[in-house]
Amino acid sequence: MNRKVTSVPCFLKLDFTETSQKELGIDVLKVGEGKQANLFNSGVNPLSLAFGKLDMTSVGDNHFTIADNTFDFDHQPGSSMARNLGTYLGDNVVTLGGGGLSFLFGGPFNVKFSGSVYVPK
Repeated sequence: MNRKVTSVPCFLKLDFTETSQKELGIDVLKVGEGKQANLFNSGVNPLSLAFGKLDMTSVGDNHFTIADNTFDFDHQPGSSMARNLGTYLGDNVVTLGGGGLSFLFGGPFNVKFSGSVYVPK
């Protein structure tokens, strides 16, 4: 059975204004350096929290790029409630409230980030 794969752009604004570079562990980065930031240890909004961990690179002036990421919607028994809730919320955002329908439509999804995000010191 051949299955047609369709790429559908979905634009989300990740908001890091309620956290800090220190909380994300990226305050030590120099321009061009990157590090994995754990969003569960920060005060980011729930939409951003759904990504869990992101590879962020400093581009200067408190701005960071985010490396492409695979969002797999996996529930991990034994993981924190925040982690699994973030996965559930992300699934609902992608499926427009479908509550788990991403599995039926071919998740995981490759997420491509463009531009940069501002993260306060």
